[in-house]
Amino acid sequence: MRVLLAGATGVIGRQTVPVLTAAGHQVTGLAVRPAHLPGARVIAQGVAYAYDPAGSPVKDEDAPRWRHPPAQFVPVLAALGDMERQVTGAGGLVLRLGQLYGPGTTHAPEGGFTRHLRAGKVPVVGALNIVDDQPTLVREWLPDLAGACNTRARERLDWKPTYSSWRDGMAVQPVSG
Repeated sequence: MRVLLAGATGVIGRQTVPVLTAAGHQVTGLAVRPAHLPGARVIAQGVAYAYDPAGSPVKDEDAPRWRHPPAQFVPVLAALGDMERQVTGAGGLVLRLGQLYGPGTTHAPEGGFTRHLRAGKVPVVGALNIVDDQPTLVREWLPDLAGACNTRARERLDWKPTYSSWRDGMAVQPVSG
């Protein structure tokens, strides 16, 4: 199969291109008009954390996008919707990715966000915590707020993630001194 992979040099693309090539696919990393490439499959990157917070905390692909977001997110959600319509209209597939972690990402032990966090550059200086009396780690409550279900990807692509949870994935990441 011929595959057009947007972001072939990004975090996902660098891992995906060798796998697709080894499986016998012809991979194209960039095209101006993917709909004009006969036989090519357009695959685009979306996000799995733009769902409406109402309803079940774990969302599948049929869940609606955030219906009444803060004003600064309105154009982002509109762009995501437009991109998904264009890609699926061209017969392509949108992979809605969750938060990336691991080698090459901003959340890796040596990643940009992690370095800023360790250096005290994440803007939390001078803040007061206005919370209840029982501290809870973000990792405990965030999944209930922004969970995304991968059941459909598992079934349709016969796929499974390398690590079944972010806990397992982060546990194997090397941390340098």
